[in-house]
Amino acid sequence: MKDLLNKSNREKNLFKSYYCAEQAEAKEYSNYQQVYQQKVLEREARNKQYRLLKNYQGCKKCGSLAVDAYDLHENNRLVCQPCRMKKEGGSSSPISFAEQQKRQQLESLKAQLEQKKQEAQQNYQAQKNYLELTATLAKSPQIQAFFTDLLTTYAQRFANSQNLDISHTPLVFEGLYWDKKTGHGFGEMGRCFRQTLFYPRHEKNIAIGLNRLYLLNKFDNNRYFPNYPQGDFSYLDISFVSMIKTCSHEIAHYIQLIKHGKSSCESDLKLNNGKYNAELAKEHKEFTGEIYGMVKNSGEYSE
Repeated sequence: MKDLLNKSNREKNLFKSYYCAEQAEAKEYSNYQQVYQQKVLEREARNKQYRLLKNYQGCKKCGSLAVDAYDLHENNRLVCQPCRMKKEGGSSSPISFAEQQKRQQLESLKAQLEQKKQEAQQNYQAQKNYLELTATLAKSPQIQAFFTDLLTTYAQRFANSQNLDISHTPLVFEGLYWDKKTGHGFGEMGRCFRQTLFYPRHEKNIAIGLNRLYLLNKFDNNRYFPNYPQGDFSYLDISFVSMIKTCSHEIAHYIQLIKHGKSSCESDLKLNNGKYNAELAKEHKEFTGEIYGMVKNSGEYSE
């Protein structure tokens, strides 16, 4: 008998707990519904105010487009603010459709900016981890082969289009280098230079190297943030397209070194390094565009 009584009490307690839980959920749902309905009403009121302003042709008496802000927001009606001020006095501010539109646009821009800020900060945290992985990835035979093939293939193709013999000074891929100054007003995303090898045999060639930061796009990072995105949101474009453009830029330097024995681009003017030559810089820009077009239109290289 005692066992039956205990069992009955347990069942009552379970039912009570279940009932209380159901009540709590029902109350929470009710509160949610009330908040939701309130938000719906507020949104409908804003939309109504917006439509009123949009269709407002101006005061029939004075022609002013300015309406009383208080009456608009509290009573959903349009009252000419200048006329009301003349009649009643007071300090209620005027608001026009154009002003309302500007406010909404400003709020939208602020929301977009905040979203971009959060995305940038998340990317910055992720790239710190990926930077270490790029050191290993840079030594990968597949990566080395990819860039060697890309650079030498299009250097040869463009040289052929220029009727230029490059066999006496071959192009070699130096590799992917790391420059911690990149993005802080220094550093470079690619470089092209003459070099002389003495071992295993004496020969001269021209080398092209690329910044290791480009490997970050292997981890879906198209932007490199040198600083934590707080007040400074500047970044470097490290997308696949940007990398191809840098390769084209350096190949153009290689072609000019073979053709003229020297090379120049717009960067020389910005750096004020004494190497700037206007004619060579113009030619370099044209070469870069043509080489990039060849790579892009070939469809041989993609992300």
